[in-house]
Amino acid sequence: MLADDHARRNAGQPSAPIPIVAPEGEACVLATRDSYEFFMGTVPDAPKWVNQTTLESVARAAEYKPASFIDLIAPKPLLIVAAVGDRLVPIDDVREAFDRANEPKKLIELECGHFDVYPGGSHHDAAASAATEWFAAHLT
Repeated sequence: MLADDHARRNAGQPSAPIPIVAPEGEACVLATRDSYEFFMGTVPDAPKWVNQTTLESVARAAEYKPASFIDLIAPKPLLIVAAVGDRLVPIDDVREAFDRANEPKKLIELECGHFDVYPGGSHHDAAASAATEWFAAHLT
């Protein structure tokens, strides 16, 4: 899909759309059940949200590798709050990036999924408390 879209754009055509989430088995950007449930459950709170992006945006996102520069953050404090059951950002990738970061750093692993740390999620309070404590210690 991305190669075909790239060829279309090189020929002067616009990038093709793709849903951000879709029912299981349909092509989309975030192809996990929890992504679909989160976004479709949040739609009433965001009535202008459109479940669509472009394949060009997907290609650009695939090039985004923030962990490549994690060792350059220090000596700025780094807190990572990670969801062990995250199906979008695998915990092993988070741990590997954290290991390459320099001090001061802290990794908090929560036994939950990607969206469980968002407002209303089962682990939001734990994530927010950890962030509050970290900011209080490092931003004063």
